[in-house]
Amino acid sequence: FLCHVAHLRAYALGIPVPPSKDCEYCKGGNKYKDLMQVVGSLHQCKPIAASDELSANNDQEPAISDQGSPPRGA
Repeated sequence: FLCHVAHLRAYALGIPVPPSKDCEYCKGGNKYKDLMQVVGSLHQCKPIAASDELSANNDQEPAISDQGSPPRGA
C-alpha cells in the first residue's frame, strides 16, 4: 500500500522515482501501466475553487501562530 501511494504521488507531481527491485509500481512492474492510467486521469481533472464557506473564514485569526503555539488570548 505505501509503495503504491508513494509512487502515485510522485508520478502525479512529476517527481522521478528511482527504480527498486521487485516493485510492481516501478517502470517495468506488473502494475506500472495501471498506475500510469490513474496518473493520467488525475492530470485530466480540473482544480476546484475554494467554497464560499472556506473563503469566508480567511478573516479569522489562525488557530496556531507562526511560532507553533495558540495565539494570545485563545
